[in-house]
Amino acid sequence: MTTRLFPSKPPMTLYFAYGSNMDPGQMKQRCPKSIQVGPALLPDYRLAFAGYSSARGGGVATVLFNRKHTTPGIVWMMTAIDMAALDRFEGVPHQYRRTLVEVRLGEQNALAMTYKLKNNDANAPRRPYLERIQNIYRQQNWDTSLLERIKPCLPRVFVYGSLRRGCMNHHHLEGAKFIRQVRTSQGFRLHDLGPFPAMVWDAEARSSVVGEVWEVSEEHLANLDRFEGHPNLYCRKNIYLEDGSRVDTYLYARQNAGRDVIPDGDWVTWERRKNTNRRSLRNEGYSHRTFFRSAWELDEDDR
Repeated sequence: MTTRLFPSKPPMTLYFAYGSNMDPGQMKQRCPKSIQVGPALLPDYRLAFAGYSSARGGGVATVLFNRKHTTPGIVWMMTAIDMAALDRFEGVPHQYRRTLVEVRLGEQNALAMTYKLKNNDANAPRRPYLERIQNIYRQQNWDTSLLERIKPCLPRVFVYGSLRRGCMNHHHLEGAKFIRQVRTSQGFRLHDLGPFPAMVWDAEARSSVVGEVWEVSEEHLANLDRFEGHPNLYCRKNIYLEDGSRVDTYLYARQNAGRDVIPDGDWVTWERRKNTNRRSLRNEGYSHRTFFRSAWELDEDDR
């Protein structure tokens, strides 16, 4: 019997990446022991964007069977531990499913694992995600014409406090597109912090919050992050609205929101009542700062 002086290496799996996992920095973070093998081609499949990722804020990459197309990508050598970690990042089995494909690696064919979306409904990606993939294509001198034809989607943000129309901080949304006024799904409470409100998630709450959905640019979103103190004071999260659509919003990041709970979840109506009460109490001596213009200054159809 031969005695092994050194333990054998664990079995490795080839993994074909065609989206953001082609990025060595991302793979180093997600799968520290992964080894880049090199570029490869996946025949009979085309790159597409579909589904929805709350982390990406839009559609994400997948591959669809099509004999007229070939998709380029990067092959990685992976340990079982790294593949399990990647499964978690890719949302297996709910968002992506792992599948075996045959790729062209150099002068030979090889079997490799890859991921395909379960939901193939077309959906545009956000610009930062799309640009990351475009940059990798350029680094590899691959044809970018397919990616350049894709129009990225714009983020949509739900605002519920001083950023709403007529309120004192609404100027931060100048140039953005108003979509509609709407409520969140149940599970949110709105607290009065004085000059501004705080929305918090509460799985047991049957209440919802009134606000507005705005379509904003990536630059708008970066400015809103700074304004809201993301992620320390308020944290940008993806939530469901009552109609089932998903948007980003800013939830209060601290555990104790304190102060009053706004019963109907509408901060503008709540502030209007408070200001009316102050005026009636102080009569002509009222000097409290007004946080919004009269709602009647807005178009009636928009209220």
